[in-house]
Amino acid sequence: MTVQVKDDAFGAVAHTAEAGERAELWDLMAGIFPTYKRYQAMVEREIPVVVLTRR
Repeated sequence: MTVQVKDDAFGAVAHTAEAGERAELWDLMAGIFPTYKRYQAMVEREIPVVVLTRR
């Protein structure tokens, strides 16, 4: 897949974060975007965290 961040376009591989990795990343992202925690509280499913690694 190709990802673009501002002017930087690059190839990336995606995987769904599991357990410990997810918990750490979820806390990081929810700290930046507090609405994530509010949304998670409204739904029964666990919201997946997808990690993109530059190729």
